[in-house]
Amino acid sequence: MNENFEYVIFALISFAMLFVLHKMDKLGGFLKFVGAILLGLGAVVFLCLIMAYPTMWLWNYVMPYLFNVPELTPLRALALVVLTHILIGKSSSTTTKKD
Repeated sequence: MNENFEYVIFALISFAMLFVLHKMDKLGGFLKFVGAILLGLGAVVFLCLIMAYPTMWLWNYVMPYLFNVPELTPLRALALVVLTHILIGKSSSTTTKKD
């Protein structure tokens, strides 16, 4: 997959978000609903990028030099973050005891 594909998708969703925010007060009921969905999609993409890029940068800085593995793309870094959360998840090792 072409690495620029992710940037094009992000740019399109960002443009749609800006358009919806600009026209939100002038839209009808159904279009407001579609605009809210586009805005939510843009927020999800933004949060995914916030999670994926630090993982990608750290992986690409360390792992290819230590273990001779290929570099990650942003989409694969996001998949790695999701897989890590599925396998490890949130664990709370501290328990409070109520008397």
